[in-house]
Amino acid sequence: VQNGDYYYVNFNVNPNGAVGTTVLSNQAAIAKQGAAVKVAVQRVMEVTGKDKVILVGHSMGGLASREYIQNSYNWQADNQHHVAKLVTLGTPHGGSNASDNFLAFMTGTDVSSEAIRDLKTTYYYSGEPGHFLFGGSEILSSTSMNDNSYSPDFYNSDINCNGIIEANIEGLNQKPIDNLIDFSCVIGRITNAFGSNVTTDGVVAEPSSNMNTYLTGLTYPAKIFYFNSGYDIIENHTELPGYPYQMMQGLDEPNFKELAYGIQTNKNYIGYTTAQNPTGEDNDYFKFTVTDNVNAVVSISSIVTSSMNGTILNSAGTAVGASQNNSGATISFTRTLAPGDYYLKLTSTNPTNTNYTTPYQFNITTTLSTDDTSFESFVFYPNPVEDILYLDNIALSKASIYSTLGQLIDTKSFENATSNTLDLSSLESGIYLIVLENDSQQKTIKVIKE
Repeated sequence: VQNGDYYYVNFNVNPNGAVGTTVLSNQAAIAKQGAAVKVAVQRVMEVTGKDKVILVGHSMGGLASREYIQNSYNWQADNQHHVAKLVTLGTPHGGSNASDNFLAFMTGTDVSSEAIRDLKTTYYYSGEPGHFLFGGSEILSSTSMNDNSYSPDFYNSDINCNGIIEANIEGLNQKPIDNLIDFSCVIGRITNAFGSNVTTDGVVAEPSSNMNTYLTGLTYPAKIFYFNSGYDIIENHTELPGYPYQMMQGLDEPNFKELAYGIQTNKNYIGYTTAQNPTGEDNDYFKFTVTDNVNAVVSISSIVTSSMNGTILNSAGTAVGASQNNSGATISFTRTLAPGDYYLKLTSTNPTNTNYTTPYQFNITTTLSTDDTSFESFVFYPNPVEDILYLDNIALSKASIYSTLGQLIDTKSFENATSNTLDLSSLESGIYLIVLENDSQQKTIKVIKE
C-alpha cells in the first residue's frame, strides 16, 4: 500500500478517550455508530482537504457506514454524504444470530447489548426478523424483540436512539441508498475437512454478507470477492481485515464511468490492478475536466500486468480516437480536446493476484492547442437538411449521431477521405448532435433535420 491518508475509527474507547469497554461503546447501537461515522468523515475532509472519502467497514462497521450513508440527517452540513466507495468485510447486511451460539457465551458476548439487539437476523423466542435491519416495533414484549430467556432482553429498546419508544420504525434494509457509490463486499468462507467451502465465515453466513441480497435493484450492484480459509470456526471472520488482496480487489478503482474518481490534469496519480468479479478484466475509470482547447498527453508507467490499454472518452462515453495498448511497462498517447468533461479508461485484460503490489503511475499533461487546426477549413451543408449532409475539407474516421437527450441513434465509419456524406433521410424531423472524429480530434455539430 502506498503512502496516503488512512484513518482508523476505533469504537472501543471510553468517553475520556481511554481504551476500554466500561461503557460498552464498542457494543453501542448502530444508530450511534452511524453518527460517529459522520464526525469521522467531517474530520477526515477537514484534515485532507478532500471532497470524497472511501469507507471500509469490518463486520458491524459496514452497518455503521450504511447507517451514515442511508440517513440524510447524518450527512454533512452541505446535505451530502461525500462517500465515493463503500467496502464491507464480513458485514452482516442481513444480520447474524451468532450470539445464539454456545461460543458467544464462551467468549463473553454481552447478549443484552445494543449491538446484539441491532445485529439480530431473528429474535430467538419471538422469531420475527430483527427490527434494526428489517423494521418493526421498539416495544419489548413476549412477541416483540424477545431474544433471551431472562428479563430484560436488552438494556434498552430505543433502536433509532431518538428518545422515543415507537410502535414502528423503518429498518435499514427498507431505506433507500445512493446508487452512485461504488460498492464491494468481501465475504469469508470456511473450507471444511472434506475440502469444500462452507458458506459462512463462522459469524456471518451467506447470503447475509452479500449486500445485493437486501439492497436489490442497485444500478451498479456490489462487487463480491471471497476469502477462503481452513476450518477455523470464527477466525475467518476476525481475520478478514488482515488479508490485503481481497481488500484491494474491493478498493480497486470504479469499473463504470458513472462512478469514476475525479482527478486533475498535470498531477501524478497511482492506480491498482486486480482481478475483478464477475470477469477478471479490470476497468479503471477516472474523470477530468478541461476548460480550454488542449493537447492532452496521457502517460502511464510501472505497468506490470501483461496487457493494458488506455482510452479517453467524452462525456457521452464515446472514445476520442483509438485505444492505445501498452508497450512493455508504459503507455503514452496524445489527444486534442475541446472544453468539457472527459474520462480516462484504463483496462487490464489479464490481471494477476500480485499486480496490485506494484501500482501503475499515470498523469494527464495538458498544453494549450491551436484552435482545432484540422477542422479549420471544415464545412458541412445544407443545414437544415432533408436527406444528405455533406462533410467537406476534413479527413474523418467516424460520425456518431445523438438526440438532444444524449441518446446514440446511429454511427458511421469513414475511410479518412476529405469529402464525406451522411444519409439522414431515415431520421425524424428535429435537432441532432453529430460528433465527428478523426485520429486525434473530435468536433460536435448541430444539425436541423427537416
